[in-house]
Amino acid sequence: MLHDSPERYGVVTRLLHWSMAVLVLLQFAKFLERMEGEGGPVVAAIAGWHTSIGTLLLVLVVVRIAWAFMQRRRRPVNEPELAILVAAGHVALY
Repeated sequence: MLHDSPERYGVVTRLLHWSMAVLVLLQFAKFLERMEGEGGPVVAAIAGWHTSIGTLLLVLVVVRIAWAFMQRRRRPVNEPELAILVAAGHVALY
């Protein structure tokens, strides 16, 4: 099931979500390690990829917004109490 449904998010939505999550975690890991000094193994491993990761993340954000817009009538509906927290978390990330 590529598309979203009222019961569940589709494969594309989940793939975009988790791909972005991994890229954000990589960026934060590099930032936190850099704050401790010269950097450790994470900084060494992704130092040359920082700009590429950021660019890919930006592209995925644009694709995800477009995909969410196309899927807006199919998306699952959260419980009202949870919907507020989900919306606030996503606004904070974007």
